[in-house]
Amino acid sequence: MSGGSERLSDGLLDAFLLSCVRSGTVRGRELLEKLQASGLDGIRPGEMYRILRGMEREGLIYSKREEFEYMLSCRSYGITAGGEAYLEFLVASLKEYREEMDRFFAV
Repeated sequence: MSGGSERLSDGLLDAFLLSCVRSGTVRGRELLEKLQASGLDGIRPGEMYRILRGMEREGLIYSKREEFEYMLSCRSYGITAGGEAYLEFLVASLKEYREEMDRFFAV
């Protein structure tokens, strides 16, 4: 997943978003709330939606447009098999990175 220089470190935001949709279909608004609740409130909504669109283009997630009579339409997001595999890769990479950092700071 590629991103701009302002993005959270490579893979971390992707891993967070994938783990959020892994538990079931989630609306974009709910993802923003989860980001804020996790202390990642510096991520702008437009940035999050650009990342989600990119992840969808890469086949990591899917989205479904929901339309309601009483409000504007919204999208819900879910994870694909490719997204599951990528999330597992990211989790393993982040664990390895953490172990390396622990060794570095133990010196």
